[in-house]
Amino acid sequence: MKEVWFCGYRAWSLETYKNLKEVNNLQINLIQSRDEFRKSSKTIQDRSLVFFIGWSWLIPDAFLKRCFCVCLHPSKLPKYRGGSPIQNKVIDGLEISAVTIFKMNKDLDAGDIFWQSELILSGTLNEVLERIVTLGTEGCSYIIEKYFNSKLLGHTQNHTQATY
Repeated sequence: MKEVWFCGYRAWSLETYKNLKEVNNLQINLIQSRDEFRKSSKTIQDRSLVFFIGWSWLIPDAFLKRCFCVCLHPSKLPKYRGGSPIQNKVIDGLEISAVTIFKMNKDLDAGDIFWQSELILSGTLNEVLERIVTLGTEGCSYIIEKYFNSKLLGHTQNHTQATY
């Protein structure tokens, strides 16, 4: 059974969820809070595909090992790991970055990268978030297709290049 879960609560992540459901024509279960995750995590089937988009809380290692958990991070990992990547890139004067989707592990934003696409940082915050939604929908759709066809390949991040 193809079980897909989407964990997110921010407005832009919920827009990504809505788009993802429309584009992929399959049931995607939604979790919008840490409490909901705690309750639902016990019933999520092993090896389910679980997206964490705009999610701020750490996930227990046992869950990461039981399910296939991927995260969208709005930076060109391994650069700008951690919280506030958009704000920090703007402060640093960057005009171009990326949206990255990677396999979650026990380390913060350090898992294998499956998908990455350029993100333009010009314009208002709402315009940047709209671009993240578009790229996130594209990237998550790619992950769904490749994962369920056993063709999802990733590459290890160069941890010596990591910034936080």
